Amino acid sequence: MKKTLKELGGNAPFIVFDDVSIDNAAAGAMASISAMLEKSECSNRILVQDGIYARFAEKLTIEVKTDVR
Repeated sequence: MKKTLKELGGNAPFIVFDDVSIDNAAAGAMASISAMLEKSECSNRILVQDGIYARFAEKLTIEVKTDVR
């Protein structure tokens, strides 16, 4: 393994890889979005691996539509 450093503009991305539980990732992203409305240091962008993008987007859309905050 080689150590690497990724410069992502100094912001806090929410990164979703293809081996994740889609339900847990969508719930976590929703929590991050909600926290972003309250604090500026929370995740402000979501990066999703290509292989699960469509399923994740569908699940996150459901999470956003059913949020009761």
